[in-house]
Amino acid sequence: SVVRETAVWWCLTKGGVSLTTENDNQQTGLILAAATNKKRALDKMLEYVRKLVLPPKRAECLDWQDYEGRTAIMWAAGKGFVECVAMLKDAGADLTLKSDEGKTARAYALEHKRMNVVDFLDGKLSLKQEEEEEEEEEEDDPAFEGETSTQRSRRKKRELEEKERRKAGSSSAKAKQEEELAAAAAKARQQEDAEQQLQAVTERLAALWPAVQQAQESQTKELSIKEVQEGGEAGKVDPALWQVESINRLELRCGLQGGALSEVHRLKHLITIVVSGNSLTELPDSLQTLAALKHIECESNELTSLPALPPTLEVLKASRNKLGSVGPLSPLEQLVTLDVSFNELAVWDCTLSNKGRLNYLNVTGNSLVEFSPEVGQLGQLATLILNANKLEALPNELGDLKESKLKTLMIEDNPFSDPKLRKLVGKTVKDILNYVRKQGGGKGKKKK
Repeated sequence: SVVRETAVWWCLTKGGVSLTTENDNQQTGLILAAATNKKRALDKMLEYVRKLVLPPKRAECLDWQDYEGRTAIMWAAGKGFVECVAMLKDAGADLTLKSDEGKTARAYALEHKRMNVVDFLDGKLSLKQEEEEEEEEEEDDPAFEGETSTQRSRRKKRELEEKERRKAGSSSAKAKQEEELAAAAAKARQQEDAEQQLQAVTERLAALWPAVQQAQESQTKELSIKEVQEGGEAGKVDPALWQVESINRLELRCGLQGGALSEVHRLKHLITIVVSGNSLTELPDSLQTLAALKHIECESNELTSLPALPPTLEVLKASRNKLGSVGPLSPLEQLVTLDVSFNELAVWDCTLSNKGRLNYLNVTGNSLVEFSPEVGQLGQLATLILNANKLEALPNELGDLKESKLKTLMIEDNPFSDPKLRKLVGKTVKDILNYVRKQGGGKGKKKK
């Protein structure tokens, strides 16, 4: 009514009421008017904003957020009050703001199926069209005889709610249709995938080795071949093996030669590979791409170098090869077991300071003249075997290790220059560590 509009204007201009005055729910008069479809009161407040509020403060009034982070235009949009939405939008309300739930005004309209608001915000419906539709409805629906204005208002409200329900039903039907189309598309994709899998089976290589044929048929996870197989090229792997992608543990002791493992990267689920006792001269660089690989055994081959290996590796057993360097192992931080005994190592070039999990280290039978001082940083080391090298002394940092953790320390067959150290060969871990500490090693001591 005119009285109420005048009261609103008086409160704002003379009564000391601010548009940022809020109730216990942090809701301002602007929010309450928009949420209850009080268009005339809202219009007066927006007129006040346009005429009397300075531009820097307008956004604060229009975009005030309540205890849920919702603004006036969010409330109006969620309730379907398109005229209020239009008034606020024209006044400069921010449509991109999000509530505490991360929703914009349009999102609230869509959530509550207020498609008239959604269409208006999307530019598909003008406010004029909406008003014309309402006017047509009013002309087609005059008041009943004897019906008061209040009764007619209530009836119209019920009819409007019914109209909204019908719109929501229509929207639900459309959504259902879209869901059915999506399901049909998903089914088509599944059928296409099945056809591709069938084609892959059809194109599967015929296995040359009986064990590989059985693995193809059963899609086994573990495959072990310990004898030279008939069929195929000597020293090579049956090519059909690389198509059994289910394998996660592979053991091949069957006379492999050269670079016979060049296709091993196709076994993407491989965790363990054992290829000891062959005549391999190299491991493929593609091993690094196997993200699940944790365990490699390649003992008693003819390897002269190591490739870059996956950072997930925990166990490497590479004894009895011809390795001249262990530098490629430097980045591996997850190693627990490392055996490079009986190779051709003259210098230790692998970083140890980053291998906090290393528990077992065997470098027996190489030609090391000295060993890495970083050994003192291996706090989890339980076994260290330095036998049969050319060591003249032990690194002082060895004294940083604790005998309570280091259970095995073997130093036999080394040409130690100190007679005292030579006498300690075969003695206890505690005896050897105490000797190193007396020499100035361990626990921060320095040699005098």
